[in-house]
Amino acid sequence: MLEVRGISFGYSAGRDILSGVGFTAPDGSMTAVLGNNGAGKSTLIKCMDRILAPRSGDVLLSGRSLFSMTRREHARECAYVPQSPPGGAVSVFDAVLLGRRPYISWDAAAEDKRIASEAIERLGLAGCAMKRVDELSGGERQKVSIARAIAQQPRLLLLDEPTSSLDPRNQHGTMKLLRELARERGITCVVVLHDLNLAVRYCDRFLFLRDGGVFACGGREVMTSENIEEVYRMHVHVAEYMGIPLVVPFPEIQM
Repeated sequence: MLEVRGISFGYSAGRDILSGVGFTAPDGSMTAVLGNNGAGKSTLIKCMDRILAPRSGDVLLSGRSLFSMTRREHARECAYVPQSPPGGAVSVFDAVLLGRRPYISWDAAAEDKRIASEAIERLGLAGCAMKRVDELSGGERQKVSIARAIAQQPRLLLLDEPTSSLDPRNQHGTMKLLRELARERGITCVVVLHDLNLAVRYCDRFLFLRDGGVFACGGREVMTSENIEEVYRMHVHVAEYMGIPLVVPFPEIQM
């Protein structure tokens, strides 16, 4: 069980970007973090990953604070996929193998290489495993970052817009894979998304941020046209087509 308790953060002495943000998520779930630009979505998961130090609050995984762990312990429990994947002159295989660093004492063992290869295969990157990362497209680099995080074998996976550089087919393929991994391995995934249709199709929990705080949080029951309209200030209909939930925007209708 993931418990986020009262996270507050600000870059200066002014208004907090986040103020008392808290939510819970069970093992094996996918939580979409939603909200308009500047709502604090990326800031929240950076605080959860200790990239940023919150002014107050805590993050607990199975009752243990992530903030009290050593760096190695934290890296074994939590993996982070950034919004802008890094490049580099290393091969795709070596970049993914870096996800095994929390487990390696001196040199990568055969098991570490097997796990890295499996992650590469699951992301559809086997054909470019020996290519340099800086030779890849932005979408391919994004998939390398996800593969490295999967190779890390975390219990908590934080992803900041993991589909932003992917074409529609790969967006759906990646979200489907993340959902499968969450359920197979009991990983708690927290993913920042702008695409409401990807969120409602693949996630089972939804956290709406507005004005630095939690506007709504819960399961499918909070993914309503009323909540979406309040957060995004845009008229929408939440519908279903062939059993698939859809969010249909009507930006031409004035709010």
